[in-house]
Amino acid sequence: MAKNKKNMDEKFIILGTGLILAGFFILFIGTLMNIMNSDNSSQKDSSGNFKSGGVIMIGPIPIGFGTDKETIIVVMILAIVLMIVGFLFFRFFRF
Repeated sequence: MAKNKKNMDEKFIILGTGLILAGFFILFIGTLMNIMNSDNSSQKDSSGNFKSGGVIMIGPIPIGFGTDKETIIVVMILAIVLMIVGFLFFRFFRF
């Protein structure tokens, strides 16, 4: 039993490290794509101003912010989806 738990711990460490590295890789690629596409027309509204937003997750509670109402709505919908995925993950995969 102890050997099986040790193998599970090692697998979770490898999985966690892999997910962190994948996150950094996605962030790096996104930054490069943003730099190469200096026009960035997809993030501009009709007046030429940039639109942006984000979410800070403190535990299961999202705090959303953005430059306009539409961006905040999109960000909060994504935050709610992230909360649901988190609740389902911790409900079915207890450690």
